[in-house]
Amino acid sequence: MLRKRTSIIPLLLVLFCPLNTSRNLKNLEDDVFLQLLEVEIARTLRGELATDEDLQLLEGSGGLAGAEETTSTSTTTTTTTVAPTTTTPKPPKPTQCIADKNCFKDAECPAGKCLGSELGLCDCNACITNKKCSTDSDCGGLRNACDVATGYCDCVSAFHSHGYKLFVKVLLTFCHQTKCSETSDNCYGLPCRVGKCRCAQGASNLPVHYFTTG
Repeated sequence: MLRKRTSIIPLLLVLFCPLNTSRNLKNLEDDVFLQLLEVEIARTLRGELATDEDLQLLEGSGGLAGAEETTSTSTTTTTTTVAPTTTTPKPPKPTQCIADKNCFKDAECPAGKCLGSELGLCDCNACITNKKCSTDSDCGGLRNACDVATGYCDCVSAFHSHGYKLFVKVLLTFCHQTKCSETSDNCYGLPCRVGKCRCAQGASNLPVHYFTTG
């Protein structure tokens, strides 16, 4: 803090002037005395100003030293881990038609046809009740269909074991309704109906000029 400066001019007047000088200053025309007084006042003011500047430097250096602070900056590194994505590759599209190849739609038989009915649906007709069996495969593959005690297929009981209490519900909601594929297991062991590719006859490779008219 700067020290409040008080005017020292009245003090100098008292120090350098006799008591009766204040009464005689109005009539005093001594230039030498006034010059000396002015010089003394200027010297005293310069001394006081120099003292204030020294005080400012002293206080300023102490204040700055006490006010210095060290700011520490912490750096946080965030690492983001991206989960790998798994993409199931699509099977390549066939480039040519292969005769009698299993198919579910015409697109699988380029330039040909996929022949069959109810393609891509569970085939309930594969299980025949009262057919002799030794394993479920003799009952169209329907799991729990072969009754080992009797040696005959029991398709109705098999569907009961799969949660269908009424066989009519099997006919209305499962047979010819449930979609499937060659790799799926939506049919409780029954086969998935597939078609066969019927390929169109290819154009002849013989040159045009080979053919002759009648």
